[in-house]
Amino acid sequence: APLGHRTVLERVPIAANLRLATLTEAFANDAAADDPPWTAELRALWQLAQQVAAARGKPDVARTDFTFDVDWSGEGAGERGRVTIAARPRGSPLDKLVAELMIHVNHMWGRRVADAGIPGFYRVQAGGKVKMSTRPGEHQGLGVSHYLWSSSPLRRYSDLVNQRQLIATLGNGRPSYADGD
Repeated sequence: APLGHRTVLERVPIAANLRLATLTEAFANDAAADDPPWTAELRALWQLAQQVAAARGKPDVARTDFTFDVDWSGEGAGERGRVTIAARPRGSPLDKLVAELMIHVNHMWGRRVADAGIPGFYRVQAGGKVKMSTRPGEHQGLGVSHYLWSSSPLRRYSDLVNQRQLIATLGNGRPSYADGD
């Protein structure tokens, strides 16, 4: 389990761009001499993800996602812009690694923003109903007391707003938004 948490603003150099489609799930197995690059680092994160998942105490829900690939070159099936849609079952070790660490950080940052008395965009779930709220509340489905959408600011505008609010908790100015905004 994590020994502590620390949130800081800093620049992080990118050592490598790991793409989901090219990663193996060797990190979910014992170490081997022929492990691909970054397997040891992913294995450490995998162990952490398993610990935070166990602490949440919520079972995985089997779902199917879909991947969309657009062939703009026209080389695959001969047509430029041809879209291929493929089913992708959820629940692989790679899915669990990413999901658990995102749930964990969204929970921790949600609690930090709430403790500072700053509004944010929270996902709350009670009695099976999920809703957005500017006030923190339990997310029963995930088994966490706070769940702030904040880990994907390039993907969702609400996450960008929440990151601005989070930055204010680090002593870097006033929150961008106040209650009622």
